[in-house]
Amino acid sequence: MKKRLSVLLAVLLLLSCMLMAVPTAQAEKATEKRAIAVVFDNSGSMYWNENKAWCRATYAMEVFASMLNEGDVLQIYPMNKFSIGKGGAEYTMENPLQITNAADASIIRKNYTDHNGGTPIESIDAAAEGLKKVPNVKDEYKYLVIVTDGASFQEFKKDENGNYVTNEKGEIVAKELVDESKKSTDPAYYAPTKTAIEGRIQKYAGKGMKVMYLGMDTVNSSGTVTAKACNPDITESEDYVEEIASDSSAVLVSLTKMCNRIFGRNTLPKSEKYFIDGGDKIYLDVSTKKLIVFVQGTNINNLTVTGEGDASVGNIVGKEQQVKYSDNGADITYRGEVWNIVSDPNLQGMMVTYDGSTAGTFDIKCDGAVSSVEVYYEPDVEMMFKFTNAETGEQVKPEELYEGEYELEYGMVDSKSGKFVESDLLGDIKYTGSYTVTTVDEKGNETPKTMKIEPAKGTFKGSETISLKMGQKFEAELEVDYLNGYIIRKTTKDFGWPEGGITVQDIPVDLKDFRIEITGGQDSYPLQQLEAGASYTAVVYFKDEPLPAAYYAENDDKLTFICDDTNSNAKVQVTPNTEKGYYELKLLHKDPNAPQNTKCGKSEAVFEATYQPDGSKPVTRKTKLEYTIKDDFATLGAELIVPQDYIVIKDMADTQAMTVKLTLNGAYLTAEEFKAVKVSVDCGGINYELTPDEANSAYKIKILETDKISEGDYIISVNAQYTDSIGRVAKAETEYLVTLSSLPLWVKWAITLSILLILFIIIWTILHIRVLPTKAHTTKKLSFMTYDSEDVTRSANFLAEIKQGSAKFQTQFAGRKYGLTMDASPGKESYLYKGQKSRSAEISVASVRKFGPAKIQEAMIGSAKYVLDEDTGKLVPALPNMKPFLIKNGMMVKFSGSVQDAGVDKDFEVTSKINFKK
Repeated sequence: MKKRLSVLLAVLLLLSCMLMAVPTAQAEKATEKRAIAVVFDNSGSMYWNENKAWCRATYAMEVFASMLNEGDVLQIYPMNKFSIGKGGAEYTMENPLQITNAADASIIRKNYTDHNGGTPIESIDAAAEGLKKVPNVKDEYKYLVIVTDGASFQEFKKDENGNYVTNEKGEIVAKELVDESKKSTDPAYYAPTKTAIEGRIQKYAGKGMKVMYLGMDTVNSSGTVTAKACNPDITESEDYVEEIASDSSAVLVSLTKMCNRIFGRNTLPKSEKYFIDGGDKIYLDVSTKKLIVFVQGTNINNLTVTGEGDASVGNIVGKEQQVKYSDNGADITYRGEVWNIVSDPNLQGMMVTYDGSTAGTFDIKCDGAVSSVEVYYEPDVEMMFKFTNAETGEQVKPEELYEGEYELEYGMVDSKSGKFVESDLLGDIKYTGSYTVTTVDEKGNETPKTMKIEPAKGTFKGSETISLKMGQKFEAELEVDYLNGYIIRKTTKDFGWPEGGITVQDIPVDLKDFRIEITGGQDSYPLQQLEAGASYTAVVYFKDEPLPAAYYAENDDKLTFICDDTNSNAKVQVTPNTEKGYYELKLLHKDPNAPQNTKCGKSEAVFEATYQPDGSKPVTRKTKLEYTIKDDFATLGAELIVPQDYIVIKDMADTQAMTVKLTLNGAYLTAEEFKAVKVSVDCGGINYELTPDEANSAYKIKILETDKISEGDYIISVNAQYTDSIGRVAKAETEYLVTLSSLPLWVKWAITLSILLILFIIIWTILHIRVLPTKAHTTKKLSFMTYDSEDVTRSANFLAEIKQGSAKFQTQFAGRKYGLTMDASPGKESYLYKGQKSRSAEISVASVRKFGPAKIQEAMIGSAKYVLDEDTGKLVPALPNMKPFLIKNGMMVKFSGSVQDAGVDKDFEVTSKINFKK
């Protein structure tokens, strides 16, 4: 077995158990006692090469133990013996360390291993046998966890009599569970380990315990899978759970799923909804049976959790638990090598547990530097059915189910508030179940009719409309699966109903014959016309006969009529009509002084009538009036139409009028609506005249002559305000930019165009200034020189330049400089805007001259040839009447002659290609 991965798995297993979540049986499982056996790999690889895995595993086990419920048992089965403190009590796979009280968790950090061996598979057997012997814990709440990376375990050798074989030191001899006939790269090489693990799963799963198996693929430092995890060929069931993690990042997720089956807790999601102010506050939208807050960091102390407002954190369980890293390591000599054991002082924190928290917001405070906050919770919820009379809207007790139609609601309720819960903390909710209505005939024969209850997954609550008749029986069974496996299952008896179901009673005679009938009204009421809308008529009947008109008098001893309009958006005015025998129900605004505050939408009012027949007790009946108030708030629109946005100041009086078009909900205003509109105008200091144009749903704005008005841009802004019949205000704004000028627009355009033309001429003139090339140059690669018939190019330097009206071509050899100079002026089309390569220089014919000690007998400058005039010693054109010529980019310059060297004339020749751009 690969030791490092075994250690990592052990650490992650125990850390992940901090992420407790949901069990798989009934909700009552959260109160059951549990026994958990974890096989702890404390082999040498936990300490090798200053590995801190031993310290992290020990810390994780302490955290795990700190989260035990009262009565839970945690057993730690080491693969190799360890002691609590140097020389203290020893623990082995036959004698595990057992923790039964969360307050004793700190003993784990004293774990001291002074001898490291292998990874015997018998540790699984020892853990299973020890788990069976834990008293007072039901088998279904015993958990054995097997973790492997798929490599081989070891198995103790036995002789023919079944006794363990030991070496000279008295140690049991172990062998690797592999097929030596196969190569280690062949999957069949590990077949014995796979067979052994499968055999143990089959031996223990469902036989006194539940088994959890986690296989993890082996991944190297670069993230490549080097070996696939062992995958037992065993079907998952209620008693066996299997996970395969593809890499180390997936191990925590896989182990969390397993641990979710052990404890009835879940982790509070790390979202802004539940963790507020970076974790200084938490929010719970459901009450909890248990709340655990675990804060990690440096020097964490004095951890407290307090509720805000009416929120209560409940009672603290035990006391705060301080968890801390272990520094109880030791130097170990293994196979002749001394290992330096190091701990991890960054591992420390504090944990506090509360029972019975309400929903609400809670403050978390502590001393020290906090690095992380984890919160675990057990929801305190129950499942409930509610019956609501479909006619009156009243909730009815199950024992008072009379003949009639009901809205049957079911769902999860907060055990403390009794309200239906819609919380993400319950996960994906799934309901399954049914209700049965059984009809009993006169002979006692029963005919049951069962309807399934299967709302969509994730639905927090559901409802069904049912019709019940006298003598029928109602039964139901319902199961809810929430938090991915946490289940509440209830039958008729569990809901507290009579055995055999609820029997539907007939409506009492005096109540059945007493009813209220409401008619009239209209489908909906526009808010502005609410009080002008049609009234309703309420008639009270007894035994299908309307009560006498005289009973409708106010404060009548026989009949009283009360309106409960608490949940009504309007105020219901009740007016008795003693002549015709009815009540007139008229809808009024809630606040007559502020009708605009009356709410819109569907609404209802409940009426209660009480009548006392002769010789009988008073009977009361309720009924609902449902109506809709329609929001008729109007949207005001304003559009400013400006025929002239450029105005000459002296002609202001002749400017065409602007028009403000007004609309209400996209239509032109009626005369009445137009009168309810107020319009204000701001012209930025320009005098104006505002004239209403009711026929066209508009206002006219006429610009007037204004003294001392300045040129510039002016914003014409219009604000319109419409007040409807109940005082609601709709507003609209519009604006337009106009320009005032002392000059007509065509004059400004003429001036602008003139300026642009002048600028164009100036720029064109500047760009067409004739200029010389300024970057003439040559190099050795572009030149060639012979001296005394030998190639001396590499020893010579060459120069070409044009500046200050002069062109110069030069060579330097043997410490001497000589060449040609000439007067240069810009060539034709050598303009400023042209690039260097496109420019040229015009050379004056008579200006070509030599400089330096050399005697230049002949020169070629492009196509212009010069020769030496022996009489004058000057260079002259080879052809008569030569005109000025141009030198351009890429031109060749060649000159030759002789130079004295130690009194002897030596011939030379220079050729250079001239470039105008580097």
